[in-house]
Amino acid sequence: MRHWVALLLLLANPALGGEPVLMQGLKVQLPAVIEDGAQVPLRIAFDERLDPGEYLKTIQVQAPLNPEPDVIRFEFLQAVVPIRLATRIRLSESQQVVIRAQSNIGRQWQTEVQVRVALSGCLTGPAPAAETMTMHTPRVAIPDAGQAGEVRAQVLHPMENGFRNGVRDHAITPNRVQTLSISRASSPLAVVQFHAGTASNPYVSFWLNDSRDLTFSWQDLQGLELHH
Repeated sequence: MRHWVALLLLLANPALGGEPVLMQGLKVQLPAVIEDGAQVPLRIAFDERLDPGEYLKTIQVQAPLNPEPDVIRFEFLQAVVPIRLATRIRLSESQQVVIRAQSNIGRQWQTEVQVRVALSGCLTGPAPAAETMTMHTPRVAIPDAGQAGEVRAQVLHPMENGFRNGVRDHAITPNRVQTLSISRASSPLAVVQFHAGTASNPYVSFWLNDSRDLTFSWQDLQGLELHH
């Protein structure tokens, strides 16, 4: 059944208004072989020339053979150039990871990368203790004096997704970080949505040409918020 889901995801055309999906422009770094599917490093870059006033609006990552295909979604509320992203994801088994991007005027890009997984990233065993299921210790690294460079953000959380060995365990309530919102000088810049396929202690990095006056806000599924 899950292989049929994967096929449907790969065949689905996310284009709006008949726009073709472009297969060039997205540059993705994923290991061809990974020992532990629970912590898979992912880097995404975008090098395609855009029209005047055009910028990337969303980048979405899906793993069709995971129990839930959605992994992570980046939404940009203003232009971010260049696009250089990094994060860590979970893969339940060997599969083709799908990355899609869409610009603010509707143009779309897609690429797929095959990853072979030696050890499944599916959660096993009982749920973590309640005291460890609280989002805590936000960490941010910003270039000195707000200069251009890589901005890194992480918060500690086990990212309990409610699955065990790839099957929903209804006795376990999902408990994970839901979003990271980033603003510059009180103006919304980007929102990251974390799904079941995001690795524990969710981490993201961006390249920003201006890293001054940044604020970071994390929110979990229970409504707790942390700010940095």
